[in-house]
Amino acid sequence: MEETVSHEAMSLLGQLRSGPESVEPYPIYAKLRDLGPLLRMTVGTYLATDAPTCREVLRRPEWTVPTPQWKDVNRPAWRTHPSLIAAGKTLMQHNPPMHTLQRGAIGRYFKPGALDELESVIQEIADRRLAELAEQIAVKRRADYAALVAHLVPMEVLCRLLGLPDDVDALVQASRNYRYAMELWPGRGQLLEADISADAVAAYLTVALGERSRCPATDVLGDLLTFENSERVPSAALDLATTVLVAGWETTAAMLNSMLLGLSRYPEQAAWLRGHPGALPDACAELIRWDPPIQMASRVAARDTVLAGVSIPAGRAVIALIGSAEHDPREVQEPGSLDFTRPARRSLAFGVGMHYCLGAHLAQLEARIMLRALLRRLPNLKVAGPAIRQRGIVFRSLRSLPVELA
Repeated sequence: MEETVSHEAMSLLGQLRSGPESVEPYPIYAKLRDLGPLLRMTVGTYLATDAPTCREVLRRPEWTVPTPQWKDVNRPAWRTHPSLIAAGKTLMQHNPPMHTLQRGAIGRYFKPGALDELESVIQEIADRRLAELAEQIAVKRRADYAALVAHLVPMEVLCRLLGLPDDVDALVQASRNYRYAMELWPGRGQLLEADISADAVAAYLTVALGERSRCPATDVLGDLLTFENSERVPSAALDLATTVLVAGWETTAAMLNSMLLGLSRYPEQAAWLRGHPGALPDACAELIRWDPPIQMASRVAARDTVLAGVSIPAGRAVIALIGSAEHDPREVQEPGSLDFTRPARRSLAFGVGMHYCLGAHLAQLEARIMLRALLRRLPNLKVAGPAIRQRGIVFRSLRSLPVELA
């Protein structure tokens, strides 16, 4: 099929990138889907807009994550930023065989059975953080759910998992702007903020790993050090700990914020769920589909290939619009609505194939526990003002979410 540059698609993508922080991406995704399943941009990149095309890009092995060599050609300034170098060493940015090796080193900690003993820990953290939220509302009538709950719960869980001290507030502040290193086309100012975050996270984890090296223990950090030494992979322990801490926190915090937005916007769904507690897992899946924490992912063609009937030469990048795929009306009826009775389907929110999210089971466990706790402890909690979003289009991150009791 002959393909031409889609200037309309470029304009729509520009609205996402430069629009106000409150801009909703889903109406823009609908317009992009109407233009076609695969759209060529003037920068030599393609957009995959519908569910089948995104699924194919994320699943097929000839589509790889951008390699350092690819970035040297297409993003030549990337090595001048510590945050981009550090992000490039995380698990998400590796292809086989390094991806397979590193995933095997840490994957067993994130399997469902291994997480069973963490359930009571997550429950205690969720209950305590919601109690603190309720106390602040009792005093001030309003509180910030993002700052007091959504940002703190997943970071505290990850500290417990990794065996780190409970420096939760400090780690949230240190990690807050790391996300810009994983954005599409971040600005210089954003990258400078990401560099500060990357340096702070690396300094913290380097100290923690040094202490674990001096006082060995059979925990995640100890196993990461053993892996680094046995496989002779330089900085593997730091890189994998960074993967867990930064990626695990950002996406789960976004998910917990979207959860409350959904419950507040669709109170009839929350009421239905209280009467049907057995539907909790499907309800969590629907919330994640309705507003995926990660909206897009980049892949590069490792060889000449064909996608959606279009010939793609090796080295060309495709951006899979996961948020658009999850709202594809050919696969989901009335996708913009939150419906807890919707039949479960295989979501793309956690990826698919070799890069399926390592922490998907942990994120789903946290979602179920938090959703159950919200319905039980604070059934009248509602959003009390505009949700303030972080700049960027890859993550659905919030800076602030004011709430009150109805």
